[in-house]
Amino acid sequence: MRIWLIRAAALVIYAISFILPAFQICDNKPWPCGDPAPGWVGAWFASTMTVAIPLEVLQGHRHPSDEWRTGILEAFSGCINPSVLAYLVLCIWPKLVRPRRILTAIAVIGLILTWILFVLASIRPLVGYFLWAMSILLFLVPEVIELAKRNRTEKAIPKSQSVQH
Repeated sequence: MRIWLIRAAALVIYAISFILPAFQICDNKPWPCGDPAPGWVGAWFASTMTVAIPLEVLQGHRHPSDEWRTGILEAFSGCINPSVLAYLVLCIWPKLVRPRRILTAIAVIGLILTWILFVLASIRPLVGYFLWAMSILLFLVPEVIELAKRNRTEKAIPKSQSVQH
């Protein structure tokens, strides 16, 4: 029951993070940066880049080498929110462990790649981003704890006992 309480609190934080200032684009200068943008703008931009960048390359409007690093990072960061929402839906069915773990990996890798994007594109994260990332980690922590418990239990049982003939 405590897991659902944690996830409910994380969902509230997640929702609030979309209306708070989440990032500023700094154009390779330390200060002053552009106007702060709310989290929903970042989410919308990242989601559209997930579709737009591959389409632009396929249609010949963008050469794959044009800003390839930031383009890939933008496209991948657009996968975070859908993977987190899919993860939450899959939490309804406890037996769907493997798909949840795949979505967990996508979200965590996406968060790491987002930080790389921030550095390459001179984007300064703000409070909305930090709350958003924290809420995602709160969603995923129970899965990681369960995985660690399962691995510890499997290591404690000798292989000769775990395999029955």
